[in-house]
Amino acid sequence: MFVSNKINNVSFFNGDVGRILEKNPSFENKIECVVIDPPRSGVAKKSLKKIIKLNSKRIIYISCDPSTQARDYKYLIEYGYQLIKFSIVDQFPHTYHIETIGLLEKKNIVYLKK
Repeated sequence: MFVSNKINNVSFFNGDVGRILEKNPSFENKIECVVIDPPRSGVAKKSLKKIIKLNSKRIIYISCDPSTQARDYKYLIEYGYQLIKFSIVDQFPHTYHIETIGLLEKKNIVYLKK
């Protein structure tokens, strides 16, 4: 719990997302929002599959490499997420490096009977 600010409905886990999810299989359908900030190589496909399996309502994806972020977005979109907001942050204006932040939300999919 994050008690110092009197916030008691949030938990933070810092580390490799794949390892955290392996150690905590009970997280499925219990995580409302996942925040990921992977290395330049993006999120490993195996870890993306685990994130999708969580079935969280939102994913906040922070990236320092837009090309790997776009690759991961494509995969997440295929599995029912949609990109809601996207922003570019230039933290280092005298270099070509940028940070990008995106909010993805789970689509409400309704299946109609034939």
